[in-house]
Amino acid sequence: MIIYILLFIILICLKYICKDNKKLFCLLAGIILWSLLAFRSINIGVTDTSKLYKPFFEKLINMNLNDIFAYKWMSDKAFYILMKFISLFTKNFQIVLAILAIPYVFFSMYIIEKKSPNPLLSVIIYVSLYYMYATFLLRQVFAVGIILFSLQYIEKKDFKRFLITVLIASLFHVTALIFLLVYPFALKNKYGIKNYIYILIAFIISISLKKIILFILPIIDFTGRIKTGFIYSSYSSDGKISMFGLLILIVILLFSNHYYQKMKENDKKNTDILFNISTLGAVFFALSKILTEFYRVSIYFSIVNILLLPMALNKENDQKKKKYFEIAIIILFILYFLFRTINNVNANPYMFFWED
Repeated sequence: MIIYILLFIILICLKYICKDNKKLFCLLAGIILWSLLAFRSINIGVTDTSKLYKPFFEKLINMNLNDIFAYKWMSDKAFYILMKFISLFTKNFQIVLAILAIPYVFFSMYIIEKKSPNPLLSVIIYVSLYYMYATFLLRQVFAVGIILFSLQYIEKKDFKRFLITVLIASLFHVTALIFLLVYPFALKNKYGIKNYIYILIAFIISISLKKIILFILPIIDFTGRIKTGFIYSSYSSDGKISMFGLLILIVILLFSNHYYQKMKENDKKNTDILFNISTLGAVFFALSKILTEFYRVSIYFSIVNILLLPMALNKENDQKKKKYFEIAIIILFILYFLFRTINNVNANPYMFFWED
């Protein structure tokens, strides 16, 4: 846990060292966060890295492109083609991890630098709620990084570039295609009480119509991922996932909602976009009572909270109250990370690769 405590101390110090230089802060924060992912032990995080990705990388070394395309149970082939390409230059899996960590961290810091009025708060939220997924969801966070880049095209109403970006992301994890829902919903839905009704409906459905939904999902799943997941027991429908994560997403929405009117005075269009995308994150998390893996789908959407919450807090006119809120929020997220996040993903204590 000492490494993580030092991480937060360094991030806070960076704020005062960099002062108003957002680019420098995000650059240095990004290098630090990337380094922890690049030099971590493969046993950090859930077992996907050590028991799935490392053995398959070793198998890829002796495969050619035809073998990869012909491999029946391998989805998201672009990810494995990338790993194969890396294997042409190195057989060291630690270097592979370092390379794969770049897009997620880079695009996260990029969007924070461009959009967030409070980079430190954004990074703290990012680390607390989303960063540790990169220790085991290697393919998905690669896709999430690309998805973050697509946000600018929603704001510009550039559907062509948005579509291309999402399709590229889906080559690394096909679930990224679900983000296509964002374009019509974020732009057409007028944020309001109905957003919270959507979340409530999703939760009620996950509780009362679970068997019906589980029957329908494999039928409408054109990728075959859900059916395969059940066959190999990689997907769970036991409904045992904690809804504490959903509570956090709702609290972020409600807190931000307090500043909604002030936020939309300056930028109504983009304000509604962020609130609507965050809402979809909560909706999909609520559905994880049906299929646990829906919480992973929610990441594509809820990650915009790294922007939404800081933007909302920035509209607090009382500077003293604003500072108290900022300190309280930072402390709460740090405590959440130290006592829940790292334990949930088997990342406590942190270990470097040379400690294996």
